[in-house]
Amino acid sequence: MPPPSGCDRRKELPAGQDDLVERLQAGPAQGPVDSVPFPVMLAPMSNNRATAPVRLRRYARMALEGGATAAKVIPAQKVVTADWVRLKCQYGCSGYGKRLGCPPRTPTPEETRRVIAEYRWAVIYVFDSNRTMRLRRKWVCLLADIERQAFLDGHYKAFGFGAGPCRLCADCNADGLCRHPETARPAMEACGMDVYATCRNAGISLEVVTSAEATPRYVNLLLIE
Repeated sequence: MPPPSGCDRRKELPAGQDDLVERLQAGPAQGPVDSVPFPVMLAPMSNNRATAPVRLRRYARMALEGGATAAKVIPAQKVVTADWVRLKCQYGCSGYGKRLGCPPRTPTPEETRRVIAEYRWAVIYVFDSNRTMRLRRKWVCLLADIERQAFLDGHYKAFGFGAGPCRLCADCNADGLCRHPETARPAMEACGMDVYATCRNAGISLEVVTSAEATPRYVNLLLIE
């Protein structure tokens, strides 16, 4: 299946972004992304936990190419879920129950915990932007593109989570089937993930937006084996 329309991935990283992947990568120092031979990144998955972040950095690179401010590979156990998160959707968000990617149609925190336990790694990446609808759809498209590439590379369990309510359709078919199942993905918070705690575990700054002048930060996640 081809990437969704409108997913215009840049071929080259902006100056300095190659080093950003390296600086953000946890664990022992590794060579930059471009020093890893391409066949290695496509090699069959192994049980060597030390080499997994190197192999998975290509997906962090894809996020940076797509406009992300920062991207990082982390152990899946650093992704935090909490029961209180759903309360914020149910009692704090006007979109509750209006879209297929929002509660109560999404996995519960307990279901999400069980899903995360089936993975070893995650790619977390963030955007700093006062989002527009065009940007919102671009981010959804990028997430689908990265997930698809990971699948084609042999990571058949790869699954992505976005940020905020899905905006692919102006009017969600909430009582029926999704019109874009190949692209639409639920938000991290919609599935009970504590985005703030997860970012802290990943060494990524995420603060509460306290004014209209502040630039919000949006967090996406790819679970991968």
